[in-house]
Amino acid sequence: SFLPVVDPVSDTTGTWSSVLNEYYIDPTAPDQGVATGNRRTVKDFVDLVGSTTKASLIFRHNRTATNTDYTFLTDETITANFNTIFHNGARTSVAITKTLTHEGTTQAGNYQIYTGAGSYVFSGSVVFNAMHFTAVNGVDDDDPGLQKMIDSAPFPNKSARFEFPYTPNGYLIGSALVLPEPAGLPSIERLDWEFVGTGGKSKFISTAAGSTTGKKEAPGPFFIIHL
Repeated sequence: SFLPVVDPVSDTTGTWSSVLNEYYIDPTAPDQGVATGNRRTVKDFVDLVGSTTKASLIFRHNRTATNTDYTFLTDETITANFNTIFHNGARTSVAITKTLTHEGTTQAGNYQIYTGAGSYVFSGSVVFNAMHFTAVNGVDDDDPGLQKMIDSAPFPNKSARFEFPYTPNGYLIGSALVLPEPAGLPSIERLDWEFVGTGGKSKFISTAAGSTTGKKEAPGPFFIIHL
């Protein structure tokens, strides 16, 4: 069987095998968390596919601007049967006080795919890529995005691995990152969380008080994290 899907880049309707179950999301939809009934939004496809059939949601960059943001003005859950695929330049943007919950898998390279003032929640044992949460452009502080990454991790009683890919710009840190503290425990030791640098030494540059002093290089950002 086949399902019609709209490719928002070419604005044409294609035919896609239901065996593959690949769905292109329309970035022009004002709220990805609301069903439109015409197969445009994340909510449309989550409702259409259900919570058992394996499927992929594809977020494309339409290249009319630096980024293509898929906006969520309503809470939404992408269930565990979905794989989300992000092309370079495509991002989900969650509005303040709203939450996007990811229960499935994600495919993306070393580029930002999550933004917005709202919250993200990931369930299960998760590998986080720091570059998915911040632009790492060498100009803007990266700690707000990195803190959002930490806050989105499953806690407590779940494992998580935070990977910081090497970038020549380094990670600009204006404020120390804060980890959650388990109830009744004084340290992070009981959490199965791991922070590692990948692809070479990760460079972290302090920008506190407008200063770029305190440049450090290490396999992981242990020295900028405190309880």
